[in-house]
Amino acid sequence: QDISVAGFDGIEMGKHMSPRLSTVVQDAETMGATAAKTLVDRMNGAEKSDTKLIPTGLFLTESVIDIN
Repeated sequence: QDISVAGFDGIEMGKHMSPRLSTVVQDAETMGATAAKTLVDRMNGAEKSDTKLIPTGLFLTESVIDIN
């Protein structure tokens, strides 16, 4: 009741912990595709690429204190 614990990347082990681990989840497929496109663009002469924002999700479970 005194601390909160959260993971990152939705590790499988977090689903089996007690209490279940809260986590930040990223879209790895989109991240990989964006990185590959950026690399190909750079190899083809692009000097700078635009910043890409890839959405993430925060999944709260019992491992995080409810501060409300």
